[in-house]
Amino acid sequence: GKQSADVTLLRGLGEPYMELTPGQVTNPIRVKIKNRSGRDGLYKIEVVEDIGARLTMSENPIPVADGESRTEPVSITIPRIEFENGRRDITLRISDDGDYGEQLEYRLLGPFGN
Repeated sequence: GKQSADVTLLRGLGEPYMELTPGQVTNPIRVKIKNRSGRDGLYKIEVVEDIGARLTMSENPIPVADGESRTEPVSITIPRIEFENGRRDITLRISDDGDYGEQLEYRLLGPFGN
């Protein structure tokens, strides 16, 4: 059967990454959630790996009404040292307050060299 939500990870608009503070790299992404659960839901986003990641967003968990879609901008900040050859693959866990839970792979972009 179908899952109770569809989640898509999209690149953010503008620059693929930024160095906001020394040693920290931020990637803007967009998380699109389509709620098909039959009820309103709250969707929590977290980074699975313990790499000192910080998520910045207006709300977490994100409320999405039944049958609705919502695209939320999210900034993921990790230490520059985590990048190898300008990239770092991470896993994001998206779960609701019910039975939905999914892990999605995402490639962060960053500087070459440390």
